[in-house]
Order: sequence, then structure tokens, then C-alpha cells
Amino acid sequence: RRSSAHGKMPGVGDQIVGALLALLGVGTSVAGLLGLKYFSSGSRYTEDPSRSRRWFASGAIWALGQLLQFLGVHFATQPVVAAVTSAGILFNDFGASRLFGEKLTSSDAVASLGLIAGALLVVLFAPVLLVEHMTMQDVSMRFCASPAPLAALLGTAAVACGAASFVVTAIRKGWRGSIPLGLAFGTLAGFNGSYSITFTKLVWLLFAETIRPGGQDEFAQPAAWILGGFMSGGEALMIVSLALGLQRSEASILVPTYYGTMTIFSAVQGLLVFDLARELTPTTTAGFIAGIMLCIASLAAIACARRSAKLARAAPPVDASMLLDHAANAGTRADANGGPGESVCNTGALPHPNSSARDANGCDV
Repeated sequence: RRSSAHGKMPGVGDQIVGALLALLGVGTSVAGLLGLKYFSSGSRYTEDPSRSRRWFASGAIWALGQLLQFLGVHFATQPVVAAVTSAGILFNDFGASRLFGEKLTSSDAVASLGLIAGALLVVLFAPVLLVEHMTMQDVSMRFCASPAPLAALLGTAAVACGAASFVVTAIRKGWRGSIPLGLAFGTLAGFNGSYSITFTKLVWLLFAETIRPGGQDEFAQPAAWILGGFMSGGEALMIVSLALGLQRSEASILVPTYYGTMTIFSAVQGLLVFDLARELTPTTTAGFIAGIMLCIASLAAIACARRSAKLARAAPPVDASMLLDHAANAGTRADANGGPGESVCNTGALPHPNSSARDANGCDV
């Protein structure tokens, strides 16, 4: 019942193929996300962006990228795929700066690299799921034997509910472009993505049990289809969150938040739902927690960097020609009143000590 995910560790060739598929997949997915934003924010394409063929094509491109990443996991190990897909954050930063003028600073770059490093730590130190197939009875026993699986799902859902509440309020009030709104949409998309990942694992293990020689037909049970509904629902809500969020906030804040929170949520859910926490050692526990904390700190740093950039863009520009004209006019008035550097007051006449009267030039009289 327990073996490596493929029966044996992938060879170098498989690792390279998996890494290339994952790299192509994440690049395609990011291109699709940027397309969703680009064609939803440009009125020159259509009056109703949601019906634009280009907008729907961008969604299809994103889905194709997800499929390529899934194929990458089939060939390569999870750490290799995770390391490659983390490049999606950098792809997004580059595309957002080129397409939408979201100017990125060195602080953005450092925070993005920190988020990538945190995601890698989480994946590298998280225990690997080695179970190849499960029955519906095994799934039920996991949820009945311990409150941890349900606590993981409800705990991450509570965070998502807070983000969803903020999103609903923002939509009702017509808020657009705010940093908190991008964080909320990204968190909501990340949560739904993590739910989809967790239930996809469960459905895949049930499917493996169904097709293996001598296995049970697990999809004859309604509960298996309910799990499939959670899987599909999570994926659908994820793309809806991304599409709506990209219309209302910057890609440079939403997409990194989506990747970061999905990594954190799926890691925590996988740890508790599949009973992998007992396989942690003091070293792997420290690395796992450090990765999560680094992801959170990097997301906060990205938000601060984007806020600073937004404030800098909002500051009124200084008109140099206006300043020069003002200086020239001041010089002209000075020449007319006595020349530069000269006082227009009669310094030879001393004012009365108690005099408070002044002439038009501000001199005592």
C-alpha cells in the first residue's frame, strides 16, 4: 500500500521532461492570467469584456498551462516541479510591468524572491504522500479517526471567509485598485486552488483503486462523486476569483498572493488530511514552519512595496518649466524694484523705534 509515487524514483531524463513541462505550463498559465486582465480592462476590444473571445481564449490558455503542470508532476518529483513553477511569480512581475505599467522596484524583486524561497522550503520539507491508492472506507476513516483533517479544511476556510467578506464589501462599494483588495482576491483564489488540489488527490487515489487489478469500484459510491464535486467546485471558484480580481486590482499583487497562499493552504491541508504530520522530524518541522513564515513575510513585503509605488505614482508631478517661469518673474520684479541683491528700502533713513507703518515695498516709514 505504500511505495513511491511511480513505483520508483524518476530518472534524470524524466526529471528533465517534467521540469520542462512544468516550466512551459507555468509560463502558459501566467500568460493566460495576464490575458484575462488585459482583455477585461481594455474597452477598445468590447463593451462587455466578459463576452470577448480574446478573454475566453485567455482562460483556455490558463487551463492549458494547468494541464501541462499536471503532466509535469507525472514525470518529475514534486520538489522539482515546485521549484520550476515558482518562476511563475517572476513571469508575472515581468508581464505586469510590460503590459500594465505596474513599475516594479528592487523591493518588489527581493520580496518575490523571498516568496519563491519560502514556497520551496515548504515543498522540500513537507513529507511526501507515498500512498498510491485508497478506498472510500480509508478516506472515511481518516476523517473519523482524528479531527485534524476537518480542522485543516475548516481552518483554511475561515481565512478564506474573511477574504471573501472583504471582497463582497469592496464590490458593493465599487472599490478598485486597492492593495487589500488584491490580497483578498489572491487569498480567495489560493484557498480555492488548495481545496481543488486536496480533493484532486483524494479523487485520484480513489480512481487508482478502481482501475488497479483486484481493486474496488469506488465511483459506485455517491460519496466519491461528492468529493469530485468539491474538486471541480474549487477549480471553478479559483478561476472566478482570479478573473474578478484581475479586473479590480494589480496583477503584481494578486498573482503572487495567489501562488503564495495556495502553497501554504495546500501544504497545511496535505499535512493533516493525509496524516503526514507524524512523519515530520525536528529538522523538517523547522524548515516547514520557516517556509510558511517566509511566504507570509514576503507577501507583506510585496504589499508594502506596491503601496509605496502607488503613493509615488499618486504624488503630483513637479513642473520644472513652471518653476523656471516663477523664478524668472521673481527676478524681473527684483530688477524693477532696485536690482538683484539691492534693498528697495532707503537704508539711509532710520525708522522711529516705535513706528509700525510700512510702505508698499514693506519698508518702515
